[in-house]
Amino acid sequence: MTPETETLRVDGHAVTIARGGSGAPLVCLHDVLGPRWNPLPARLARGRTVVLPALAGFPGSDYREDLDTMEDLAFWTLALLEQRGLTGVDVVAEGFGGWVAAEVACRWPSTFRRIALLAPFGLRLSAAPPGPLFECRPAGLRAALFADPESPLALATCPDFPSSLEQFEAKLVADRAAARFAWRPYLHDPKLATRLRRVGAPTLVLWGSADRLFAPAYAEAWRAALPAAEATIIEGGGHLLGLERPDVVAELVERFLAR
Repeated sequence: MTPETETLRVDGHAVTIARGGSGAPLVCLHDVLGPRWNPLPARLARGRTVVLPALAGFPGSDYREDLDTMEDLAFWTLALLEQRGLTGVDVVAEGFGGWVAAEVACRWPSTFRRIALLAPFGLRLSAAPPGPLFECRPAGLRAALFADPESPLALATCPDFPSSLEQFEAKLVADRAAARFAWRPYLHDPKLATRLRRVGAPTLVLWGSADRLFAPAYAEAWRAALPAAEATIIEGGGHLLGLERPDVVAELVERFLAR
């Protein structure tokens, strides 16, 4: 499925949104690689209208000098959702996007009806600190993000050498945006753990058993911190579950959202 795209303005700055499918709206918030209409959104769009915005500063969305904290990004995300009439809907959020969804939901609990989090950033366990991300060369990045870092999928997603100038520029833009919000404190918000008790929406937490960026132990940490959450470990999955295990993830998410 090829999604439609539209560009709108939030606070005077351009934002690109991909949209596909039909049915009740389902917001997807992307991970650090930026917005990609990969197999997971395409699968979910079989029964829902999937809305995939480019988060501030990522490819497809203007870079904002005035936004530099996760709280800033939470307010930006809420403004985008309100502008498009997308409050009170379901959300599927991966990694970095999961952190954004959590920051929004703990501040404005009615924003989402149900929340599916795929290996979200945002918490830090002293016994299992997050692995390296920004300092990684391609081989190291693949090892952090994929269960099988030498698979054709991993090599195509994080190649040793970009296949085009556009691919190279998109990677730089995504890295700059992710580092702006997640570099310090590294990949987490020290205050988030105590704020998660404010999240009222039922939440599904999915984690890959082979996630080397955030260990599977984080699944239980998120489940315990949220008032109405359940957690499932997907065997053989790495950090990028939506890429590596789209069919398994989609089935679990669809079942959860249909309750």
